Amino acid sequence: MPGGCFVTPEMDYKYAPGNVFPTTPTYPHGMRPVDTAPQCCDLCKSFKNCSFWTYEHGGTAAKPTCYQYKQACCLLKTAAAAGGGAASPTSISGSMKPIPTPFIFAKAMGSGMVLAAAPKKAMVWGFCKPSAKVDVALDGGAAVAATVGPDQATGKLTTWRVLLPATAASFGNHTITASSGGETLSLDGVLFGEVWVCSGQSNMEYPIGTPSCWNASNTNCTIKDAQCSFGCTQNAGAEIKAMSNYDDGMRLFTAGSGSSSAPVADLHSATGWQKPSDVGGAFSAACWYYGRDVYSSLSPKVPVGLIATFVGGTPDEHWQSQDALDTCKGPAPWQYGTTFTDSVH
Repeated sequence: MPGGCFVTPEMDYKYAPGNVFPTTPTYPHGMRPVDTAPQCCDLCKSFKNCSFWTYEHGGTAAKPTCYQYKQACCLLKTAAAAGGGAASPTSISGSMKPIPTPFIFAKAMGSGMVLAAAPKKAMVWGFCKPSAKVDVALDGGAAVAATVGPDQATGKLTTWRVLLPATAASFGNHTITASSGGETLSLDGVLFGEVWVCSGQSNMEYPIGTPSCWNASNTNCTIKDAQCSFGCTQNAGAEIKAMSNYDDGMRLFTAGSGSSSAPVADLHSATGWQKPSDVGGAFSAACWYYGRDVYSSLSPKVPVGLIATFVGGTPDEHWQSQDALDTCKGPAPWQYGTTFTDSVH
């Protein structure tokens, strides 16, 4: 059996003997024909829903010749490394064991983010190696030892998490540092204020629009122009232009859409925390207009962070855990989903 390129979201290894599985909408993590380290790594860097990529020559546990943590992953192996057949989470052997979790912040964390202000204590968290010690500090203050343990989704990864001291809302920029094993991570420009989560279907996904999409003379869509397609709100151009007025106190974050048949430890992808003018009309219209009005009406004014998370066409039960479904579902199949396999994260 020829060598294969392994591409795996999170820790679910999939073996592609001879790299015969094409990348298609049905199999977004399939393979293109590659057999060398550079080809494999270049290919895998193009995948967005993975945690890491690596190349190990010969399918051994030798020091990787190509190794880096990215938003993608790759394992180039020989048939011998796969034991002559397909690998699975329960049959990983030799160098196919899970790669140690890198010391990173979770995708929801980022420079420029807004965290909940006092009296709440904001949580900061990320991933690390098992048994690692992690210390977190706010603005160079006393370090707080993080709680380290298995992730609360599958337990396959190791997380660290800590509650920061309750911090008053303000427009002052804060710095958060996390240190472990001689390595230090830093987040800058962090604000404390209010954080709102905007969740839903395609109506929450519907964007503000483009600078030129709105046509006041065609509100009944007699002409099928840009405003009559998905994503154009009234006077979108004027609103997009005005978004820079909120750059000092608002931050926007969009979680990438993705589905899973089991809980996952982190977001598949995300935009990071951005100023309104940097996002423009691509942001959720419902989330933006609501958050903008909240921010404008606050007295005293405090920073506002908006988190948009949506998947079109999903019913409420797809956003619930299996435990919640087991508690709430009715006797008829149409009343609630019966398994977690339909859940969306």
